[in-house]
Amino acid sequence: MSTDTSIDTTPMTTGAERVRFFDRYWHPIVKTRTEHIRQYLAAEREQMAAWLAALSPRLVVEAGCADGDLLLPEVLRHHGTAYLGIDIAATAVAAGNRMLAGTGRAGRDVRIVCADVQDLARLAPSLGVPATGVLTAYPFNLLGELRPDPTEALAATAAIGSDIAVFTYDDGDAARDVRLEYYLKCGFSGSWREGPDRLVFRGEDGFFSAAYAQDTVTGWLADLGYQVTTVRLTPFAVGYLGRLHR
Repeated sequence: MSTDTSIDTTPMTTGAERVRFFDRYWHPIVKTRTEHIRQYLAAEREQMAAWLAALSPRLVVEAGCADGDLLLPEVLRHHGTAYLGIDIAATAVAAGNRMLAGTGRAGRDVRIVCADVQDLARLAPSLGVPATGVLTAYPFNLLGELRPDPTEALAATAAIGSDIAVFTYDDGDAARDVRLEYYLKCGFSGSWREGPDRLVFRGEDGFFSAAYAQDTVTGWLADLGYQVTTVRLTPFAVGYLGRLHR
């Protein structure tokens, strides 16, 4: 496992190749668990539940929802909040809809669709996203899987007037160790690339995942008009809540 101090900001793949990658690998990425990842996801869900209770949004949009296993259970517990999960992997969306059909929860207020969060501003009207009362969530370091950086997706989220909840690794040594253990268990090998505000893992099979410094994420959100609150989820992970100035 090598480390390169240069940062590659070119796209990992074409859009079609990115879709094919996540169609193939979403299941190990989302379902693989180490003890540290279980700790992280439990803390993420607990914090999401707290923010749902505090904000009572009309709609939660979960970006990169996979089959809905990450945050949908918390939304379903919060009565009166609708759920829209979006993911680029059609196989993940199909699995999520099979799950919803089995529980009888599929319907206008609980949906999982195939879409890209970077297109959210364009797609919001056709997806029935309301103009107010929306909280868009980026779970399980989704932010770090958007290239060349997440600013396009974050801008699309702000453009629809949505508040935002982001859950990520930080860029420290503890997170590096946790990530490496998890990536290896997923079956990904590769190399690290370090920058002044990020730590990037690039797998030999095309997998890419970055973790950004807190000041960088906070700055991106603040530049879009968000008032940002940060919460330490674990020694290696952070939650960000952005409320749009209105």
